Amino acid sequence: MKTYLITGASQGLGRNLSLALATDNNKLILLDKDLITLNKLYDELENNNCEIILLPMDLLGANLDDYHKVKVNLLAEFKQLNAVFLNAAILPSCTPIEHFDSKQWYEVIHTNLNANFHLIQMCLELLCKTKNAKLIAMLDKNIKDQPAYYGAYAVAKAGL
Repeated sequence: MKTYLITGASQGLGRNLSLALATDNNKLILLDKDLITLNKLYDELENNNCEIILLPMDLLGANLDDYHKVKVNLLAEFKQLNAVFLNAAILPSCTPIEHFDSKQWYEVIHTNLNANFHLIQMCLELLCKTKNAKLIAMLDKNIKDQPAYYGAYAVAKAGL
């Protein structure tokens, strides 16, 4: 049995990853800001041979106390983490820098880079207790192939 934490778990790549790992008595900690789609995913997975823990959390709105509380809960509930998939991200429209909204810049950097830093710190103790643990950050090939106008998103992905 392995334990996986997946951010951005309820849609897109995170959802597909959740579906793929929902076997063999695995434990899935599914983190997402959208409780409605998170609950739908739970309903879809509950008949699989796995344990599902929902972790509703908006990375943009989370503060240091929120990360600390989650860390305390994870340490109390789990002996290890086999992998953490840093998948959650926001992608604004591609815009020339002179038109990029300053508030949106900070939101993208915070969600896509700063939040991942805090998530890594939050999970590191459990990852270190696990032989061959993995910390996987989802990157985006598009920012290398077609870098124009990716702005804060490209900066955050480069930071990862």
